[in-house]
Amino acid sequence: MRIYDHVKFGLMALEWLLSIPGGHSVPLTPQLPTLCSRNSVTVAQNSSSVWPWQEYTSSSAKPPYLEINATGEQLAPGLIFFDPQTGINPRSYIPDQAPFIMTDTGDLIWSGPVTPDASNFRVQELYGEPVITYWAGSGGASSSASASHGYGHIVIQNSSYDQIATVCPSFNLTLPPGQSAPCQADVHESFITEDNTILVTAYNITSANLKDLGGPEEGWVLDPLVFEIDLTTSEILFSWSPLAHVPITDTKLPLLGAGENISNPFDFFHTNSIQLFEGNYLVNSRNTWTTYLVDRKGNILWQIDGETGGDFGGLPEGGRFSWQHYARIARLSHTQLQLRYFANNNGDPTTSNPSVGLEFLLTVPPATDHPPQLLKNLSDPLYPAASLAMGTHDILSNDNHFLGYGIQPVMKEFGPQDPQGRDVRWSARYNFENGAASYRTYKTNWRASPSTKPSLQIKKVGSGSNVSSGLDGIECGSSEIRGYISWNGATEVKHFVVYTGSDENSMTAVGITRKQGFETEFAIPEGYGHKFVQVGAVENNHSGVVMKSAIMQM
Repeated sequence: MRIYDHVKFGLMALEWLLSIPGGHSVPLTPQLPTLCSRNSVTVAQNSSSVWPWQEYTSSSAKPPYLEINATGEQLAPGLIFFDPQTGINPRSYIPDQAPFIMTDTGDLIWSGPVTPDASNFRVQELYGEPVITYWAGSGGASSSASASHGYGHIVIQNSSYDQIATVCPSFNLTLPPGQSAPCQADVHESFITEDNTILVTAYNITSANLKDLGGPEEGWVLDPLVFEIDLTTSEILFSWSPLAHVPITDTKLPLLGAGENISNPFDFFHTNSIQLFEGNYLVNSRNTWTTYLVDRKGNILWQIDGETGGDFGGLPEGGRFSWQHYARIARLSHTQLQLRYFANNNGDPTTSNPSVGLEFLLTVPPATDHPPQLLKNLSDPLYPAASLAMGTHDILSNDNHFLGYGIQPVMKEFGPQDPQGRDVRWSARYNFENGAASYRTYKTNWRASPSTKPSLQIKKVGSGSNVSSGLDGIECGSSEIRGYISWNGATEVKHFVVYTGSDENSMTAVGITRKQGFETEFAIPEGYGHKFVQVGAVENNHSGVVMKSAIMQM
């Protein structure tokens, strides 16, 4: 029988094995047995004051441990995308500050590059294909050097995690004195539109009259500009200046001495989200508590204010909001829009108002005699969270709602029915209160097959009665050799084929092992007299190996 026939026969047997209860205890075939295996993740914690993290043998990744509570009620399908960064709590410690993809059961899927300046990690679509994108700070004026904003570039990767584009715009901005940035896109938005353009923010320091706020007549402000850029030509298709269209006195942020010099500009507006909507731009301002619909000529078509309701009239009970993030709008009918927010409701660390997910029904064109209707006010009554900044509120494929709490290391999935948020079906914490932050957090579908090889490590575990301890399956025997296999970013792996050989040119399939978690530990069969090991990944929609690891010596 050829090697290919061995593998094919083993795959057919595995399909049968996985379809019966307790099938892992049933032998498959002498030619290609199922090797005993387990999820080999280790939860590490060097002191009780440090939040635990996960470690592996075949990977250097150190994602946070997710403390999960789930009711068992139906959750939406999808993976968690987030990028934990050090928070404001003195107990803050994160071994890896990186973008991560994880399951809602806490298993790692992908660990991205370790960097303190990665943010807004998410799935988008470009030219009809799914991609992942994230912002990364660069130069002396990255986010670590500038309060509440940053300067950097946007990374775009395909479903093999190959970097296919880098968005690195230069807008000739005035930066903080002594600072430079080769790329000047801001951290707050990187929205790819249906037209294959990208919306970004960029913070420019400029002079302004602050006399009406009690500041200097020749003061300084941050003007958080809005840009739309053609991803093919890098042409700027649209730009908008809040300073040119919104009175500085609309701000809700106290001056507190800011704006007196160029080194401390006043952040009167703070653009934190942009969405292209029916040819116009939905621009959200944290510091005016207002969202604006802006046309392509720069005119403000309407605005909704978290205190008064703006052009839409008074807000309903439970509908007032402040310091909000992530404004997103959708058309429901010719005269109705759905608008949602993550409402932080906290402007400084001294307050502890519950942060909530809001959803409104708006009648357009706006009229004060048709005020907004409140559809959702999502706040966990048992475990409310007060988030000073950042945050996300998405509607999932099954109409569940997913909230990321920004500067609080918490994320929650709510059921679709209860408008008051009592139906919290899933929640996860990835650090102590204020101990970590993720600017935005998403739950979304993602399928990926990495272009890199699976990572394999081999260890001798020693002899004795505990050789097979913790492993399930068959064919453990008395083997003292363990393999540890992971494939960073793979979402479709069903199992791995294990090969051994006396040299690198005589590798033969000797078993299959089920994928278990991010890293699978498996027993390597003895009795072949072989010195080398290799592992090949088999995906759900393939009948053969799609990628092999390097060959390792036992």
